[in-house]
Amino acid sequence: MKRLLLPLLLLLLSGCKYGSQFEAIEACMKKWEGLTDKGSQTCQTEKATNQVLGVRLNEGETKVIKRFKY
Repeated sequence: MKRLLLPLLLLLLSGCKYGSQFEAIEACMKKWEGLTDKGSQTCQTEKATNQVLGVRLNEGETKVIKRFKY
């Protein structure tokens, strides 16, 4: 049982991929760079959850494509 707790704890503690909000915004902007799909893409900062949302706006619909946690 103890063998399973340590890896699970480490996974939970290392869940944040980006070290700062700035890095998360940069990664989000880089994701949209060069895309020519229909609709417009943007990055929205969500401070309550410490993440930047990569959002696609298409025909009045907003869809979260990727989350960048910091």
